[in-house]
Amino acid sequence: RGFAKVRIDGKYGLINKIGNEVISCSYDDVELSFHNGLLLVSKNNKWGLIDETEKVIISFSYESAYSFDNGLFAIKNNGKWGLIDNAEKEIAPCIYDCLVHGFRDGLLEAWKNYGKGFIDMTGKEVIPCIYNKVTGLTNGVIEVQKGYQSMKILKIGEQFTDAYEEIGDFTN
Repeated sequence: RGFAKVRIDGKYGLINKIGNEVISCSYDDVELSFHNGLLLVSKNNKWGLIDETEKVIISFSYESAYSFDNGLFAIKNNGKWGLIDNAEKEIAPCIYDCLVHGFRDGLLEAWKNYGKGFIDMTGKEVIPCIYNKVTGLTNGVIEVQKGYQSMKILKIGEQFTDAYEEIGDFTN
């Protein structure tokens, strides 16, 4: 299902490949693709979610928003980012300065008060936002840096530990 973003009189909508308007040109902005049948759109400089019939599913009340393929949406209120699901249930409160696009191995990089860490898909801060540098989860290990000290955090099941001074690569 390919769509193209179109504009008429300064308002945006979507057309399909045969030129049929699938979302009317009545929005300030629209995302280019549906996620689980929902589309992020902007009206009166606020973002919300509509379905394919343009029924409002999530109210136009967010400063900014973007979607993930897992059914979660990053939303911005009062200059801070959080997460909601497609029923507008809060997953993570709007307390983060940045949520880096894309979950990786169930984790999302989050920035708060000049620190970086990770939250999971339930909104739990599994790696606290206290590091000045973090890398994504690779082979069960996250590399972090606080000040000039680098360390590795090991994921064991759903838990994380920094109890080891050194963690080598896992073998098969």
